[in-house]
Amino acid sequence: MKAESQFYTKTAFVLNSVSVSKIWELFESAGLEVEATLECADGISRKVKLLSEIVGYDNARRAQITVFRLTGYSYELKSFSTVTMGGSHSTTVSFSLNGEAALVADMRIKLMDIIDGMKPWFDIIARFDFVGVVIALLTAVGVYYSLLGSNEPKAVVAPSQAFYATCLIIGFFCALILLAWGFKKLRHKVFPLAVFEIGQGIKREEVADKIRWSVIVALCVGVLGSFLFKPFA
Repeated sequence: MKAESQFYTKTAFVLNSVSVSKIWELFESAGLEVEATLECADGISRKVKLLSEIVGYDNARRAQITVFRLTGYSYELKSFSTVTMGGSHSTTVSFSLNGEAALVADMRIKLMDIIDGMKPWFDIIARFDFVGVVIALLTAVGVYYSLLGSNEPKAVVAPSQAFYATCLIIGFFCALILLAWGFKKLRHKVFPLAVFEIGQGIKREEVADKIRWSVIVALCVGVLGSFLFKPFA
């Protein structure tokens, strides 16, 4: 019996040589001929047929991996499978399996376990939508104040005062949206959805993780300190 299975997720991941080896060996154990495609920041897609070429890839910043795609196929078994990680689309990790039902079921379970093991500690932070939260807060505040002042008598306001107040409110909202946008950019930089811990990427990830802990620790200490010492101020 033939079967197929697909999976998509938006979770963050850290792909290292161990994870690559596990997926590669899983495909080979299923009797598939394996080939990998590395889409890199320099605009070049590098195709490799040896696991050692991936593990030994330099992954310099100029040509760092942006998308990792592993493909396994067997014309004899009429089986085809692919795993894609990274990219700028709505999903960060996806796979598609096609072949005998028992083989597809077994590969799906093992792939899911591998992908779960690649999830970093900052996964929730990496997927947090700052812009959406700010827009929701602004909408809630606007509705609240509009309802609060709906029963009050309307005061006479001079045109110049109304213009000044309108510009002030618009500026405040724009500042909040800009701040949220800045946090979003910072999040993509410090807490990326896709991390390729291969070659020079190992050193880059070590530095990035130190920065993450510095940011988290500094933020937590600052917030905790403000709550603890505020009653004594």
